[in-house]
Amino acid sequence: MKPCPLFLGSRFGSSYLLLAVGSPLPPPRIYTAVAAAETRSEQEQVSVAGDELKVLCTWRSPFALRVRLALNFKSLGYECLEEDLENKNDLLLHSNPVTKKLLVLIHNGIPDMRVSPSCQWLKVFQVQIDKKKAEAVRETIETVETLEGLLLSADGQSKKPFFSGDNQGYVDVVLAGMIAWMQGTNALCGVELLDAAKTPLLLEWTERFAELDTTKLIMLDLDNLVEFAKDKRAKMMNQNQLSYAPKRGGKAPVPAKKKTAQVTNPLFEKRPKQFGIGGALPPKKDLHRFVKWPKVVRIQRQRRILKQRLKVPPALHQFTRTLDKNLATNLFKMLLKYRPEDKAAKKERLLKRAQAEAEGKTVEAKKPIVVKYGLNHVTYLIEQSKAQLVVIAHDVDPIELVVWLPALCRKMEVPYCIVKGKSRLGSIVHKKTASVLCLTTVKNEDKLEFSKVLEAIKANFNDKFDEVRKKWGGGVMGSKSQAKTKARERLIAKEAAQRLT
Repeated sequence: MKPCPLFLGSRFGSSYLLLAVGSPLPPPRIYTAVAAAETRSEQEQVSVAGDELKVLCTWRSPFALRVRLALNFKSLGYECLEEDLENKNDLLLHSNPVTKKLLVLIHNGIPDMRVSPSCQWLKVFQVQIDKKKAEAVRETIETVETLEGLLLSADGQSKKPFFSGDNQGYVDVVLAGMIAWMQGTNALCGVELLDAAKTPLLLEWTERFAELDTTKLIMLDLDNLVEFAKDKRAKMMNQNQLSYAPKRGGKAPVPAKKKTAQVTNPLFEKRPKQFGIGGALPPKKDLHRFVKWPKVVRIQRQRRILKQRLKVPPALHQFTRTLDKNLATNLFKMLLKYRPEDKAAKKERLLKRAQAEAEGKTVEAKKPIVVKYGLNHVTYLIEQSKAQLVVIAHDVDPIELVVWLPALCRKMEVPYCIVKGKSRLGSIVHKKTASVLCLTTVKNEDKLEFSKVLEAIKANFNDKFDEVRKKWGGGVMGSKSQAKTKARERLIAKEAAQRLT
């Protein structure tokens, strides 16, 4: 198959058909149909056996007209199916499911979406929004005059009946789709593109092309096309006025919204809740369950739950029994009186001592009465029976460091107590944390108060040591497990009662 070059050639070649269709690369299925048509005689080309061609288009489309003209010139039988763009049928939706647009060529039941209405020179006929109307009209007229010159021979002396010469070619088919639209510009826009004085050759070509036997039946009707364009323009202007053209000094009219009648069920009465005094309970506003807590907090909570669920030995369970709040307050008030000196106080004391020695004075160095701390130091004082009171933190980690200390204090008959917070003990001795504190002696003015504190501590801890060492901890199940256990117990009791009866 040897197609003719553009604007030239003695016959309407197969490449013209493909270019008129608009496909940049010829589809193999169309090549097969065209090649079969070219190898047959003119009588046989009217209907190619075994090939079925369908064109889905609209009557007013110039691109569809090009395809139909090309198929008529090649004497290929086809079926033209008119489509309604507002109500698209199933055949179009099935043939072009992606874009659902025209133009679609169906060859032997296989749709070809590469049929596109693309033509570069037709851009001048599009609506030019960014340019002025006069400039658009001028460019269009220049394009028409260029087409007028193509109908002259190379020497410019003789006329050509068609753009390709004696026979129809690619430009004839492409431009024929726009004949009715160019003729209708006078009625639509007041611009006459085809003028007998300026473009006589182009006007003669339109009349000559429209009188061909292959084009008479399918050319666009001018009156119907103008009527369609006017109706379309009127609808678009009405839509623009309603949507985008507000009146001067006022807003655009907004259509009133239809209020849908609410259907109420008489069986369900609306009773709004009253959250006042004596009314309904307000909904929970605690959103802690939605917070993703840090890993340290989650581990602490898991450890607490495990201590509740698992059986805890008495030696560990005793650290959950701490000193009551009032007694702990009195104890820490006394411990604050015997805080060891910090670095600043020690520096000040040493400076005064050095100044006194420099002046030749004798300084009596008295040993201060302070709280003792440190696990090894306190253990040594307990073993030597020098400790008068031992204070143990309940949250030492690991707890095995001090788990034996209450037993040692009871053995050596040293009063001891367990208080909350190793950080609270650490603040007494200027540390972050402290596991255990110890008092070896107190001042004379504090002995009465100290004796009362010792008496209360002995009653709560030393005297109850035998009772505490037998009491296990943990074993408390969750609310769901407790409910299941109670339900199981009720069921067992019910079965036992039935057996007795």
